[in-house]
Amino acid sequence: MINFKQMELSHQLFDQLKAQFPEIELVSIGENRFQRDSIWVNITLPFNDNRNVALSELAGEISTDILMDYGYDIRGVQDLSWTSCDKSPTDFV
Repeated sequence: MINFKQMELSHQLFDQLKAQFPEIELVSIGENRFQRDSIWVNITLPFNDNRNVALSELAGEISTDILMDYGYDIRGVQDLSWTSCDKSPTDFV
């Protein structure tokens, strides 16, 4: 179960990404079904590959800061809800 601080930090991660990449959208926030102590912030990705790389780098930096400062593993991940695949989404970090 996600606690209040984890939800707050998840929204903070998305807000920081959205400030740099206004084309992304928040899809959902939830526990990683494979690793319960990890939170996934599912987002849509920009269509431009160069922007995807830049987004991945920024998401990794923000996620690392959250982990170091608060001890929570919160990651921005690509939303794959449009697929029928049971595998985990592609991590940015």
